[in-house]
Amino acid sequence: MTFEELTKTHYEKINKFIKRKIFDPGKADDLTQETFIRALRTFYKLNNHPNLTAWLYLISKTVMHDHIRRIKSRERWFPMYENHITHQNEIFQSSFFIEKDDEERMERILKAFNSMHPTYRQVLELRLEGLSQSEIAKKLGISMGTVSSRTDRAKKMLLKNLGEDFLD
Repeated sequence: MTFEELTKTHYEKINKFIKRKIFDPGKADDLTQETFIRALRTFYKLNNHPNLTAWLYLISKTVMHDHIRRIKSRERWFPMYENHITHQNEIFQSSFFIEKDDEERMERILKAFNSMHPTYRQVLELRLEGLSQSEIAKKLGISMGTVSSRTDRAKKMLLKNLGEDFLD
């Protein structure tokens, strides 16, 4: 079976499976695509696998778990944070309560975030993407201690850039 045949045969089934678990249709479509991208990476090694359907469902479960892990990581670091690429209402700090329609506060956060030194902003961005400290360290070629201290400094810088009156 070719990868194209596998995709034609199973794409809709995998997409429906993911949509039953992830209630955002657009995100479910993205996760379905990610499933097939991951499958393509190893397909040629497993072309003769006796149960490619089960293999695809296993990949889709892993993709969904990774997605949920990233969301939980964001919530742990920045509750109420939503991906700023697809949404305009992202939240950058757990101690802030911001209404979704509070554009003024949101602009202030974005301005403070964007005014940070790129070294520190980069670490926060990677944390918001759901990467662990070890993943960030590996990606940037720095130690985990450096990631930890940069993250700490970045959060302090963000609070300083926002000003003392922001939390009032």
